[in-house]
Amino acid sequence: MFTLIDFENWERKEHYLHFYNDVRCSYSTCVNIDISNLNGQRLYPAMLWLLTQTINEMPEFRTALTEKGLGYFSEMHPAYTIFNQGQKTFSGIWTAYKSNYTAFLSSYEADVAKYSSSEKYDPKPERPVNSFDVSMIPWFSFTAFNLQVFGDGSYLLPIFTMGKAFDAGTKKMLPLAIQVHHAVCDGYHIGRFIELLQEKINDFDSSFNSTSYEISATAKERMYEMTDKAPWVFSDMSGNCSNTISLCEATKEDAPFIASVYNQAILAGNCTCDTKTVTSEMREKWICQHAADGYPVYLCLENGMPVGYGYLTAYRQTV
Repeated sequence: MFTLIDFENWERKEHYLHFYNDVRCSYSTCVNIDISNLNGQRLYPAMLWLLTQTINEMPEFRTALTEKGLGYFSEMHPAYTIFNQGQKTFSGIWTAYKSNYTAFLSSYEADVAKYSSSEKYDPKPERPVNSFDVSMIPWFSFTAFNLQVFGDGSYLLPIFTMGKAFDAGTKKMLPLAIQVHHAVCDGYHIGRFIELLQEKINDFDSSFNSTSYEISATAKERMYEMTDKAPWVFSDMSGNCSNTISLCEATKEDAPFIASVYNQAILAGNCTCDTKTVTSEMREKWICQHAADGYPVYLCLENGMPVGYGYLTAYRQTV
């Protein structure tokens, strides 16, 4: 949705007019973001999701000048670059933002698997107008970065560029360049954006769990206890119960979670012979086929939330 700004009553009217009519300009800044808490996560999709989540909380980073007029989008989606290892070129694609990180990661992996070998610059069609540009330069770090955007200076949306992460003492830092139009975004807004983004990175584990994949209602109804009377309960050194582990049979509704777990193993490169990532639709058919053959797929739940899966398969005798 695009909401037009009531320009005459807009508190930023004079600032907009000055930096759009009198001194039309964009500017960029570069900061080092502490990404230590993202250790063990896939950095690029995690940062795409975190950047988008932050943008969607700040209207200054969603303001645009369209055919309808000046206004702001209710939600933004990341449009980002992917590298073609064979051709040494890159393509620009996009993935629809989802508040659920696991669901977003699954869509991201499907898009990357489909378009990473493309030789086209823009292989994925129908990029939404409410999208913003992100790129990563993983070969070197930088302390300054600026894009010379030619045109009439009416492009108001932000542009982000990430560099090569580096160690700073016990911390892992990521250079992040932020380019904005001064007509809609001041230094205060960039400062607030950086502060909010860092908070989200620091809380990534808790936000991941709070928005994580929900198991289906039918799966919850078929939960199995791992002992005769109760699920396994893990205790800490003091004897306090910490985590409850249980099993339930998976259904086709659990395909997005299972696909995301399996794709992580594929991309790691040392856990499976598969080399191409799978889609949720592919895993859905796989789950249904296992159930039809009498070899069900199970979810492993920690405190009621899925953390892994396993399955049975027919015995294949080696001749």
